[in-house]
Amino acid sequence: MDIENIIKFIQESIPLLEEHGGKIATRLYELLFSRNPELLNIFNIANQKGGKQQLALSSTILHIAKHVEKIPEILPAVKKISHKHVALGIKPEHYLLVGESMLTAIHEVLGDDLATPEMMQAWSDVYDLISSAFCDVESEIYEDVEDKSGGWDGLREFVIAKKVEETPDITSFYLKPQDGKLISSYDALNYITTSIEVNDIIHLRHYSISDYPIPSNPRRKNPDYYRITVKKIPGNCSKGSQAGVISNHLHNNTKEGDIINLSAPNGEDFNMHESNEPLILIGAGVGITSCFALMKATLHLQPKRKIIFIQRHKNSEAAPFREELKTIIENNENEKKTLKVITSYSHPLDSDQSDHSGEIDKPWLEGIVQEYSELSNVFLCGPVPFMKHVNSLLKEIGFEKERVIYELFGPLADI
Repeated sequence: MDIENIIKFIQESIPLLEEHGGKIATRLYELLFSRNPELLNIFNIANQKGGKQQLALSSTILHIAKHVEKIPEILPAVKKISHKHVALGIKPEHYLLVGESMLTAIHEVLGDDLATPEMMQAWSDVYDLISSAFCDVESEIYEDVEDKSGGWDGLREFVIAKKVEETPDITSFYLKPQDGKLISSYDALNYITTSIEVNDIIHLRHYSISDYPIPSNPRRKNPDYYRITVKKIPGNCSKGSQAGVISNHLHNNTKEGDIINLSAPNGEDFNMHESNEPLILIGAGVGITSCFALMKATLHLQPKRKIIFIQRHKNSEAAPFREELKTIIENNENEKKTLKVITSYSHPLDSDQSDHSGEIDKPWLEGIVQEYSELSNVFLCGPVPFMKHVNSLLKEIGFEKERVIYELFGPLADI
């Protein structure tokens, strides 16, 4: 089908997708997993049961339909998703399976009268175009990851070298390669993917790397370990709840010396160290893990760059990395004085000392960041309601959308 007709029939399907998109996404996954149960390992079952994955997919399909005439402009977003696909081990054959299930789901939900042959052909052609773009990008990423010094393809065994309780529900895991060989370097904001079997089901999870260790050998860039910092999510997998299956397993059922399978570090390159302008980090709860790694990387790679790090927690008992951060602040004050850490507690203890308590509002945030609104980049990470609130404040203060970078734990979405 020629491009003009593809655009015509896809655009005609927009009202149908707006009305039935959720049902199509749900049916797509039902078909995909019933036909290919081995693919359940790739998807977060909790996101499936909670509807997050279906919502993300239906939103993506609708976005494609509404911007089909601008497909070349959509494709750059492919790379963000492609890094996660590579971390999960998704290959070209998986796209064929998803495409078949998608087309069947559209036809089943809409029926013969609405899902005309022309519309179905248009969606088939668009899917082929987009999946080909994914495959091309992912092929390059696979090669880059494997060819990197210390890199590898697929899964590799790591030992839990150290397990540190940061707070009652947040624990850090220091992971070293079982074979004792080099492991690949990574950029701050990269993540690793764990493959863990619980109750005879293999679960894959992405975890941000929460540290930026300086290599013990200054002549190479390879780190000695990876650190992930995991919050235990309430749930009871023994009673069938999918919430927090892996976080609870890591907290409750692992010990130092245990083996965990990991894929190599991956993630989009945000070019966070191309500018020398002040860097603003805003993190809440376990979301400060990514901020923490970026802070340490910047202190090492750009020692003269100013960093403003705003951390938000319930109180001091809920704040990870307290002693480590205290040491970093003391060292910086004695040497460069480039780091400013601002602590905000929503419900402080009587003994807590902080820079701010209560709700984060525009006057308080503006007083800290307004002078940097035209030049600085902001990295934002935390619970989605927190990020939406802070992001809206940053817009009001004058930060352009392009200057605010954020990380979501879960299916990709906008804030």
